[in-house]
Amino acid sequence: MTHQQLRDRLEEFAENQLPAEAHRELKQHLEGCRECQDRLKTLRLAQGIVLAAKLENGPSPASTFVPSVLQAIEQQKDSYFFWSPLRLVAARAVPVMALMALILGCVAYMEMSSTLNAQETPRQPLLESSLGLSSNWGQDVAVYSETISGDKERVVTTLMEGQVSPNDRERKP
Repeated sequence: MTHQQLRDRLEEFAENQLPAEAHRELKQHLEGCRECQDRLKTLRLAQGIVLAAKLENGPSPASTFVPSVLQAIEQQKDSYFFWSPLRLVAARAVPVMALMALILGCVAYMEMSSTLNAQETPRQPLLESSLGLSSNWGQDVAVYSETISGDKERVVTTLMEGQVSPNDRERKP
């Protein structure tokens, strides 16, 4: 037999279930093979653990175990029934409170939106009003830019483009 075949039969050897000739052959192989010797030791250790774990009489609870469990169940049952009405109220109150929060949020949103819509929109653009600029501040910028650039035509063209209607711009080639 090959090493693999002998190694596969080690469990039968450990349980003394091999025929006499196979038993002799495997015993002879074990004398020279350290790997199979270690495997046989492990198998025998496992068998010993299994045999030691088998008890003739299984474990049984103490005589006070069952009464103590029944007493604990009775105590919890009393506590459960005591808090039962509160659980019922809480189960009904949570959806009602969620609905009230939704309604309150909608009312607050409507109030805020009507307040914001009621405010007067500024006559001047936001940038001009926040900086305290006059409504003709663009012309002032043009005058300053003319002074800086020295190109009057460019400044006049820029100012005139702001006064031209969009229809007139489309007509220009």
